[in-house]
Amino acid sequence: MKTITLPEYEAARERFVLRADAEGLIDVAAEQHDTPLGRILLAATTVGVVRVGLPNEPADAVLDDLADSISPRTLKASRTSLTAARRQLDEYFGGLRIAFSVPIDWRLTG
Repeated sequence: MKTITLPEYEAARERFVLRADAEGLIDVAAEQHDTPLGRILLAATTVGVVRVGLPNEPADAVLDDLADSISPRTLKASRTSLTAARRQLDEYFGGLRIAFSVPIDWRLTG
């Protein structure tokens, strides 16, 4: 049996994520982001940002909650709204932004 190297694993995972996203199989995408408050987890549906996991919340617990609340098709992956949210958070913490303009999925607020 061949041992897979880390670069091979990461390349295979990236291909898997891209294909799953292209086929509409990712209902919730999530990324971690470092902030002055600590590492947060940002999650988004195709509608917009649906959850921000704070530094005191274990990322795996947030992902499990999203899988239970929205869909088990939850994956650590990028999404345009997550990229925008990360950029806007950096601007906010850098003193360059006071309001956010990313789309929001409100389904967990009700």
